[in-house]
Amino acid sequence: MRELWRLRQLWMHIRGKVQRGRTKGQSLAIFAISFLGLAVTLGLAIDIGAIYVQYDHLRRAVDAAALSAAAQYRQGTSSSEMELAAKEFLALNNIDPDHLTVHVWNCEQVHAGVTGIDQRFIDACPSQSSLNQRKLVWVQASVDSQVFFLNLIGVETVELTTNAIAEGAPLDLILVLDTSSSMTYDAACGDGDNDDPDDDNVVDDGCGELDLPGARACGPVPYEGNGVDDDNDGIVDDGCPAGPNPVVFPPVAGAHADDYYRNEAICNASAPLTGFPPGAQTACQPFEDMRYAAKQFIGQMFSPFDHVGLITFAQTATMNQSINTPNSITQALTELDLLRVSADPSRTVACTYHTLGDPSECTSTNIGGGLKLAAIDFSNGRDDALWVAVLLTDGAANASDDINGDGHPNDYCPSSTWPRPFCRDSSATSRHVLGDPETDYDTSDFAYDWVDFLGLLPTSGQGVVLFSIGLGPNTVCTGGVYSAPVGNGLPGCSPPYTQGDANAGEVFLRHLSDVGDNGTIDAPLDPCYSGGVPRALGESCGNYYFAPTGADLLGILQAIAYRIFTRLT
Repeated sequence: MRELWRLRQLWMHIRGKVQRGRTKGQSLAIFAISFLGLAVTLGLAIDIGAIYVQYDHLRRAVDAAALSAAAQYRQGTSSSEMELAAKEFLALNNIDPDHLTVHVWNCEQVHAGVTGIDQRFIDACPSQSSLNQRKLVWVQASVDSQVFFLNLIGVETVELTTNAIAEGAPLDLILVLDTSSSMTYDAACGDGDNDDPDDDNVVDDGCGELDLPGARACGPVPYEGNGVDDDNDGIVDDGCPAGPNPVVFPPVAGAHADDYYRNEAICNASAPLTGFPPGAQTACQPFEDMRYAAKQFIGQMFSPFDHVGLITFAQTATMNQSINTPNSITQALTELDLLRVSADPSRTVACTYHTLGDPSECTSTNIGGGLKLAAIDFSNGRDDALWVAVLLTDGAANASDDINGDGHPNDYCPSSTWPRPFCRDSSATSRHVLGDPETDYDTSDFAYDWVDFLGLLPTSGQGVVLFSIGLGPNTVCTGGVYSAPVGNGLPGCSPPYTQGDANAGEVFLRHLSDVGDNGTIDAPLDPCYSGGVPRALGESCGNYYFAPTGADLLGILQAIAYRIFTRLT
């Protein structure tokens, strides 16, 4: 029995040894398997994380590329240019072009039946017959994403593909243009404006060749058509009135006074002169420079996506074309060709300033009326469009509408404003409220109020994006001694100031810029201030541009066009 008990003890000892060794082996195996699983999980996590980061980066880059391509969606831009814009943005976002496949499509390609376009984009584009066309651009990019752990099983890259659709907002654009008689002011000789005011076929010659020696300049003084050659220049009733010192020189064939073409009746009826821009219709300057620049500007709009309206103002305002006119871009170009400088109301019998001292029917710059018509037109604009208005004028407001309906224009010309500068007070910054018992509400207040209604955010206005252009000396120096800018310098204005604040036009246009850039009044923190002080006279700032001459308008409107298209993103 004792031997059996010893054998049993020996067996138990041996079995214990074996079991303890087996447990250790199992632990090692489990540990090895767990470590391998952890390594695989970690490797996959690294690869998946890297893929996710690269995909997120690609997605953001494609979004930006689509916006960039959509910003190019305008007249004359080809699909290849849109694709180039998209690729440039992808490259700027560090997407390797050597491992990149890009597809850029627009709805015009869909309508043209281009093959290979993703069906999802085809479905997104309106049919070609739809009246609600959209500026849609599809950008799709594919890149090979490098992996690390998966290389161990032969997977070197994973293709990542994403796409985005961007839309260039359609434009509802209204040009509000000054056609008052002062838009013939640039008839000075030898002023470097590249025109031929004396029509002698020599540009900027100083008007010496054919001028009648001693001929008087034709000023704004009213004259009567009396059938007599008062200034002895060989032309009857050309707008140069008789004076205390009549010209006694004998007539010279073809001779004109230096400002002969400042008479709108003469320049409207005359053929374009040497040095005028292409497509000029008359001999009026800077009016023809304005016409040319406006046509080039509108020509960049994209039909049928963009709509263009045209409003002009002089003594009264006219809606030449609504933004809802069919084929509005083509029609606007036609309307621009039909424009002429408006007659000077100071030469009419209705102007009683010289007899009664009332200038209300003698003034010619109804800016408020033009902006009012723009607001009316925008009230019928497209909700999905970007609303933009561009105002161009050569001076401050001095006329308003027939509010009373009595057939007489300019009802906001209180007697307190009858002295110069006529129908507005002498302060460029004063504001009055309509409806005061003894109101001093004038033409300037009328214009300011319509700016605020147009440009302020929709809670109190229409939220229209506004740009302003001040053209020529009267914008910055009405009634002062103007000095033209030299080179890239700024203009000057010296006393005496005979018509109140000489820069009233610029102050108003800068206010329009302030309201129109973000829908709020930020002064003195807006771009036209520096350190709380208004920027220098004639300095372009924010959405305001100063054009010393008509020749500067083309570049300014091109700059505005670029900013509008950039804003589309």
